[in-house]
Amino acid sequence: MQAILTLLVAVAVAFFTYLKWWLDRAVHRREMFVKRFAVYQAAAQFLSESRGNLRTTSEQQISFAKGTEPAIFLFGLASPEIDAYLKSSGSRLELSNLRSAGGTARSR
Repeated sequence: MQAILTLLVAVAVAFFTYLKWWLDRAVHRREMFVKRFAVYQAAAQFLSESRGNLRTTSEQQISFAKGTEPAIFLFGLASPEIDAYLKSSGSRLELSNLRSAGGTARSR
């Protein structure tokens, strides 16, 4: 009788441990989604603001840099194309600002 009770307690503990692991995994995935979506929103906002006009303000560039800075840590080294795209988007707009300003940095 005691062996059956011990077995039932062990099975219950294992089941609740599995549920806790599954719940923690789901919470972690949701937190990562929220953080990754914030990076996406920062990049989308920057690109939509600069779409019609290739000249961007330094405030927009700073906001873009701050919003996309954690991308390498959130998306991981397994997807370097995301980091490269974000860096190239900022670089292309900085280059177009220099060209449209006559070779000098645009000041506000």
